[in-house]
This record gives sequence, C-alpha cells and structure tokens, in this order.
Amino acid sequence: MFSTYLTPASSSYLTQFILALVIAAFLTRRLRKNRNTQLVLLTCFFASVTVFIGLLFLDVALLPYPRLFAIYAQNTILALALVFLLLFAYRFPRQFSRHRWEARTGLVVSLAYLVWEASYMLSITHISGVANT
Repeated sequence: MFSTYLTPASSSYLTQFILALVIAAFLTRRLRKNRNTQLVLLTCFFASVTVFIGLLFLDVALLPYPRLFAIYAQNTILALALVFLLLFAYRFPRQFSRHRWEARTGLVVSLAYLVWEASYMLSITHISGVANT
C-alpha cells in the first residue's frame, strides 16, 4: 500500500476529483433514463476527466517512485478524453453529413495519438518495472 500525503495541492486535486466524480455520476444516472449518443459520449468524457484528475491527485500525493505510474498514465487518459470530446463535438447537436470526413479524420488522428501514448506508457512502465526488480 502506498502512503499518500495531503498537501495543499493534493487537497485541491482531491476536491476537483470529487466534483468531477459527482458530475460523472449524475450523467450516468441520466444515461439510464435517456440513452442517446451525445449523452453517452459526454458521460465517457467526464469519466475519463475524473480518472485524469484522480491521477493528478496521485501525482502530488504519492512518494516519488509510485507516482511515476500515475505520471505515465496521465497523457494516455488525456488522449482518451480527447477522443470522447472530439466525438461529442462532431455529434452535437446532431451529426452533419457534410462534416463526416472531417470528423473521421479527427477521430483517426486522435486515436493514433491515443495508441501512441498508450504504447509509450506501457513501454516506459515495463522498463521502470524491470529496472526496479
């Protein structure tokens, strides 16, 4: 178990994490009643933002070695949030057929960035894990 330290910065991130968690929970409850594409994408975006803010909290609250794993995961989660935000933006208020190629190009580029960040995170995490065993 890792020790966490509640500093002023970590308590600030903890407050933001709780607020983002409440927003994600509210959107998840609304999702049960009204399931449309825009609400699903917005809920996924806020869920990934909640995870990102949780990683920011771990970044400032953990000791130097355990916090590396939170630091490596931040860009990957941020790239995932970017994917959901772009998908939401191109479908709000409704999807326009004239922007279909633009939306697909943005999706492909953001997914490529997500895969690149995830592969980098996994390779660095593997190297760090091997070096410290």
